[in-house]
Amino acid sequence: MPRRTLSQIISTVQKRTGGQVASGEIFEAINDANKRIHRMEPWPWLGAEANIVVYPVYSTGKITVTDGSVNVTGTDTVWNTGWKYRALNFGSNSFYDISTITGPTTLGLVQAPQTGSVWNLVNYSIFQNAFPMPADYEPGTEVLLVNPKIRYRLLKLPRYTFENRASALGVYFTNFQDSWTDYGYDEVSKVYLIKMSPPSSGSTEYRLVYRRKPPDMTAFDDMSWLPESFDEALAYMAEYMVMRMHKMQGWMEAKQEAHQIILNMRRQLATSMQDIFAVYQNWPVHSSPSPSMYGAGLIISPPVGGL
Repeated sequence: MPRRTLSQIISTVQKRTGGQVASGEIFEAINDANKRIHRMEPWPWLGAEANIVVYPVYSTGKITVTDGSVNVTGTDTVWNTGWKYRALNFGSNSFYDISTITGPTTLGLVQAPQTGSVWNLVNYSIFQNAFPMPADYEPGTEVLLVNPKIRYRLLKLPRYTFENRASALGVYFTNFQDSWTDYGYDEVSKVYLIKMSPPSSGSTEYRLVYRRKPPDMTAFDDMSWLPESFDEALAYMAEYMVMRMHKMQGWMEAKQEAHQIILNMRRQLATSMQDIFAVYQNWPVHSSPSPSMYGAGLIISPPVGGL
């Protein structure tokens, strides 16, 4: 049986519920069911890959910074107003997130420095401090970040472990990032962010393997990502949800039918994240106990089990 459109699924549920449930309520139940089914398993069609581009550090010219002010002035600088997710490093191992770059010689910081010093025409570095995830990334799912050129995996760390480690090592730049962490959500661009450490000294690209979230079905001719014959689970699950809400007889049977179809789909189609990431499974993890080790070359630990 070919996959059915949203309109056809709504019609099916309306018939099974005797026309007692409004189409708008059924529409919401179908989209809710679609999300629930896709979150049950790492279905093979949810796996995706993308590149994360890392831009080089910029340090041309000098800067002047006034304590207590978020405004920074550049001399002989050519800053790009299109730069996003950048941070400014000057004078020490501290760095400050940049809020806006308003011109080739002017920028604003998120937080004003309070160093107790005068910074007039000093050296500086502007580097990328956060990286946007693909718009269809499903938050909270497993992610694999690899360096395809040198063939190693970056270690994911909890946010506070990551920040404590970065603070202990200080700000230093290298072409070899060893770890990453979740870094919040950009409300303007509507994307999730990650952060890598140490900051990159030059341009490079990383390969991201991630899990997609299915889009909402909004148009009447939209179809779910479920394979042919298995999208019947959407109709049964939506039927169960609205029937239970309205205390109608038969909701348990509808639930059982939905889960039987999902069970059959799991037996035939389910895959593990290990399967999705199989090509990278044996890549080692890059470890960096101290910044001094970077001077002696890249340090790679043996392959580890799992991801």
